[in-house]
Amino acid sequence: MKPGFYAVIGNSDYIRLNESKIPIWELLDEQPTGWLRSLASRPTVMPDRQPMIWDCGAFGYRNLDIPQIRGRFVTAHFCIYQYARLSKPGDAIVAPDHLLTGNRIDERRKFNGQQVIEFIKLAALKLPDRIPMAVVHGLTLAERIQRAIELYEIGYRAVGIGGLVAGARNFHSSRIAIAATIEAIRQFDTNVHFHVFGLCSPRYARAFNQLKVSFDGSTYAKEAFIARNFLMNQGGKLVRYPAAKTDTKAIAPRCCCRACKILRQYQIDPRYYGSRQHDIGRLAHNLNQLLLAHNHATNTLATCQLFQLQC
Repeated sequence: MKPGFYAVIGNSDYIRLNESKIPIWELLDEQPTGWLRSLASRPTVMPDRQPMIWDCGAFGYRNLDIPQIRGRFVTAHFCIYQYARLSKPGDAIVAPDHLLTGNRIDERRKFNGQQVIEFIKLAALKLPDRIPMAVVHGLTLAERIQRAIELYEIGYRAVGIGGLVAGARNFHSSRIAIAATIEAIRQFDTNVHFHVFGLCSPRYARAFNQLKVSFDGSTYAKEAFIARNFLMNQGGKLVRYPAAKTDTKAIAPRCCCRACKILRQYQIDPRYYGSRQHDIGRLAHNLNQLLLAHNHATNTLATCQLFQLQC
């Protein structure tokens, strides 16, 4: 696996233009390192030949006592079957896990412990050309470190770090927890790959670039669909502009990213809302701006200058 940002694929990340489905990755100035898809999602288009992480969908069933996706129990066998059907050689596949929330924490810990053991055995037997990954969870840093060591001893050489989204605003504490967990393994094996789930702001990207890990996130999509914000990169920081109704004047500046330039040819302006085309266009635009902010944050200025040409 490569370090870097893995963008999240949703159920319908495409825009229809002239009766053709144009996926968002065709509207990007540059591609992310790879993509992450949850088993809880059912996208109608998928990128070809790009690195993929296949996730068990734990965030989607976090409020259930027993993990389920569309009425089916999530187990190591269920996940292996789905990954065999969907993934390709070289992809990373994530063992089923349960977030440590609610009142039945010990049961969730037990579930996680059982599934990672069963999953790595099944992966070796049925999907030897995929990369099995298990996720570290813990209510304390000591528990997280101990769990990472246990996963390494079981045989995992790709380890995810999860359960940190709720505390994402506390950047320094999160970074310390992530770095300490990684160091606990790297002090005796520097070849283990680490992936951080759900944190993708520019300052996290800077930290993760220094730690040489991969990471994912979908906040750009939430900003587009839920908050209806149009993001603009300014020196490695994302500035939010509220999208405007189609009968009012947009306060967001005009943008010349690939998504905005292509969509303007079809009289679609992502600075506005009022249709699915506007929203998907804003999602692609926001992802362009996030990737640009990541480049600024990690000091790849040549790329940044290339994509900030005036319209």
